[in-house]
Amino acid sequence: EGIDFTSPAYLRFRLGQCGEREPLAWFELLVASLMSTNAEEDIRILNPFLSKDMYDTAMCLTVTAMLTSIRIGQTRRALVNLSKLIVLIGSVEANKSGDSWLRLSKEIYLQAATIVGDITSERHFMKIDPSSPSIINFDPRYLVFEFTYNLMLRKSQVILVNKFMKSLKEDQSMCHQMIMGAGKTTVVAPLLALMLANGKSLVMNVVPHALLEMSRSVMREKFAAVVRKPVFTFNFDRFTPITKDLYIKLWKA
Repeated sequence: EGIDFTSPAYLRFRLGQCGEREPLAWFELLVASLMSTNAEEDIRILNPFLSKDMYDTAMCLTVTAMLTSIRIGQTRRALVNLSKLIVLIGSVEANKSGDSWLRLSKEIYLQAATIVGDITSERHFMKIDPSSPSIINFDPRYLVFEFTYNLMLRKSQVILVNKFMKSLKEDQSMCHQMIMGAGKTTVVAPLLALMLANGKSLVMNVVPHALLEMSRSVMREKFAAVVRKPVFTFNFDRFTPITKDLYIKLWKA
């Protein structure tokens, strides 16, 4: 696509950008647009002079920046855990006997295993194309989730979310039990909400009353940054009367 960068129309547009009369694409918009099926058309509204090559380059650089940022965060976590390991090793001389030695040995082993896990973490939602090894296929929603919340998804979490999405695609229900600390509230539920709330579906996260405040806070925290989604509280039990007003509230949500 040929663009005349000396044309009056383009120069007028660039002057408008410098004078804040024309919009500029910002990084958060580029990140969020990775999940849109109309991303290129939407960004062209901001810059009608954007060529196909320029758009592809901008998105590639955005993905590269996200991948680098996530890995930097993971490295920092590894360094923090390494500092803790150094402190534990430094206390070996003072704990060479009895139960304290056994306990310290276990702590050192667990801390070292955590560091190894941090350093060797992989992105389990990215797959190399068998027909073209230079191409990597991935769902950008996983990447946006990792970048927004500065974490790397565990393999078990990716597999579980993929199972839920496959079950939905096949129009089947699915139930899965997770142990404490596996990321039900802070990772899996928000990630499923991100992937399922596509503008046509209303996602409902059902929790017992004792967990309502925490679950609501987590959801609002997750969807208050790059990806913004409204989070409402719907109080309902078997004795709640079904009325037209209730239906309208659900429809508006």
